[in-house]
Amino acid sequence: MCLNISRIFMASDLSPLDSQDYFSSPLGTILESQNEIITLHDLAEAYALMSRRVRLCVPAIVRNERIYPAFNPFQAHSHSLTICITRDIGQCLLNPLSIALSESTSPDSLLIEEGAERGQAYATLSQHALVFLSDIFSFVPLTHAFSSRSIYKHNHHRPQSEG
Repeated sequence: MCLNISRIFMASDLSPLDSQDYFSSPLGTILESQNEIITLHDLAEAYALMSRRVRLCVPAIVRNERIYPAFNPFQAHSHSLTICITRDIGQCLLNPLSIALSESTSPDSLLIEEGAERGQAYATLSQHALVFLSDIFSFVPLTHAFSSRSIYKHNHHRPQSEG
């Protein structure tokens, strides 16, 4: 899908970064997770898609160092997105077995398997959120789309691990 978008924009003089909707789908998924149940897989995919789209446009971002219209939704939702990123990076600190125990009535062997699968999903989500966070800090225009107070405040909040 990302390549199709880039082909459309390459055919014209516009960059995908000139569209405020370029990140809208994955960003919407992440923001919805504050109020709705979104699967760990869907959240991880949303972070991965945003990161792929950022990396697809690295030459333009580095060359121009301006805040593109595509970054406006990050600016508008920087506080909420920072909360989500912090939450999702912290998911790897959770003990998947204690969560599986509280949610399941399965035999012990199935609990261990469920816990391992959940642990892998948490780790994958955390990894994709970290990659996107590294993208934010790697490119000045993207960093400027976020309020420094928002990133600083939530970066120093550490989720409590269960266990």
